[in-house]
Amino acid sequence: MEDAEHHIRSNIDKPVLYQRFINIFKGRGVFATEFISKGDFVVEYRGELLTQQEGEVRADQYNDSAKVFLFDVQWKGRTWCIDASEEDSSLGRLVNDDH
Repeated sequence: MEDAEHHIRSNIDKPVLYQRFINIFKGRGVFATEFISKGDFVVEYRGELLTQQEGEVRADQYNDSAKVFLFDVQWKGRTWCIDASEEDSSLGRLVNDDH
């Protein structure tokens, strides 16, 4: 938990992670330079926090390439949407890919 809080509050990714181009279909991916144990914090999915309804509106407005950056989460009995479609150099936005 302490590791996660540090990286989230600092708005930084873990130094053991890096991005690499995979191929034209998948684009970029996130890789680790060290072993990550089950249950360890890996990366924060950063983006604009939207209500479920706002997320649905954005999904209707976005093209297929941008839609993959919309991520729905359940928290305290509500559905929220994180929109990470804006490039911000964070690695978390690269792990929400359905390819």
